[in-house]
Amino acid sequence: MFAFGRLVSAFPITPGGLGIVELSYIGGLVLAGRDHADVPPELFRAQVAAAVLVFRTMTYALPIPIGSAAYLVWHRGARGGAIRPRES
Repeated sequence: MFAFGRLVSAFPITPGGLGIVELSYIGGLVLAGRDHADVPPELFRAQVAAAVLVFRTMTYALPIPIGSAAYLVWHRGARGGAIRPRES
């Protein structure tokens, strides 16, 4: 499923494949679990959709703040002064 989602995201329909990738994940997982007998089909589809949306949210939600913090630390260090060569 993940590889197919990455392949679908290669088509520049929406930025980052937003919406298209989720649709491919949900469709693929529902098809893969169509013989699932423990829960009713409507509940299974809802659970798959929720899981995919949480996965995609965390895929974007975690790296952005971490990257922002890393940029601020890097930018503060770059402004601190130039590195001087060692005197021998």
